[in-house]
Amino acid sequence: MLRKEKGHLMMLEAIAKLRSRWPAIHFAIIGSGPEQESIKQRAIELGLYDQIWMGELPSVAAILKKADLVVMPSSVEALGMAQIEAAGLGIPVVASNIGGIPETISHLETGLLAEPNANDFAQWLDYALCHPDDMRTMAHRAQADVRSRFSIENNASALKSLIARQVR
Repeated sequence: MLRKEKGHLMMLEAIAKLRSRWPAIHFAIIGSGPEQESIKQRAIELGLYDQIWMGELPSVAAILKKADLVVMPSSVEALGMAQIEAAGLGIPVVASNIGGIPETISHLETGLLAEPNANDFAQWLDYALCHPDDMRTMAHRAQADVRSRFSIENNASALKSLIARQVR
């Protein structure tokens, strides 16, 4: 959902800061919502519109599998399923250091956490682009962590334990 708190406008500002160093950068903004037109307009103003793709997709997983990086620039996020889905697919993640996101991403271990502002995101995106091997290593760690913590077996076992405690 393209809403203000998802940070897409701030993300455009961060990308604009990287443009001279990374002129071939392309990115997708997936979804629709109340901010779609303002995101499009700001991308045009920053000269980035030719480098973005915006819209709905029937299968987000299909485009995620082609991505070099998933970015979550939210200013408010209770947990955020997108970074868990990306990590589960082995895709490196740069996300805001807010809400429940740090519970699923450990900075410089399983991904990168940035403060929700354009300067910090630009810094960590630049790091990610400069260190693809490190990002792949973090993505592999994140994938193992997600598969361990969010597996059906682990969730079923935790639910069984919870029910057993309640029955006693």
